Amino acid sequence: MKMKLAIAFAVLFFALQARADEIQTSDGTMYIPDGSTVTSITSVLEPYDQGYVYTIDFSFDGGTGVASGNGYVGYGGNLYFTQPVSDLMLDWVGFPMTITDNVGDDFYFDTFDGNGQYDMGTAFFSGPGITSIFWASGADIQGGISSLDPTPADTPEPSALLLSAIGLTALIGLKLKA
Repeated sequence: MKMKLAIAFAVLFFALQARADEIQTSDGTMYIPDGSTVTSITSVLEPYDQGYVYTIDFSFDGGTGVASGNGYVGYGGNLYFTQPVSDLMLDWVGFPMTITDNVGDDFYFDTFDGNGQYDMGTAFFSGPGITSIFWASGADIQGGISSLDPTPADTPEPSALLLSAIGLTALIGLKLKA
């Protein structure tokens, strides 16, 4: 038991040093978006012989996230964007996989391919104003979001609005003067 715990802490220590989309735990692989930086990893021993549940906090370009779980209870997590995004494309790993955004779009994959392993694919969310994503994958199969490609939502800058208003006022003034 002490040896397993020492190995788990060694794996966690080296995982904290890396920028990666796959984090190895004593229970298997957990996935976070490509290019993310791990900010912390914690583990809690679950009762009833369900092993350790790992929680990984991370940051990525444009936001933060958390992923947690193990092979007994399943895997899940959240992504939070610092600015609203639209046209969000993400790659996922797991089975079954459920992904939902804060504006009501959702994705569900449960087609079993018969190999008893994880599945993977791409999901697309087009809703404007996406600020968060929730995902969950079933037990016994590692899961997560392996990459993100968000498009910043078109939000005009205040200075652009001010310049447009000044230009429109000038055009109206010229029209009235003529």
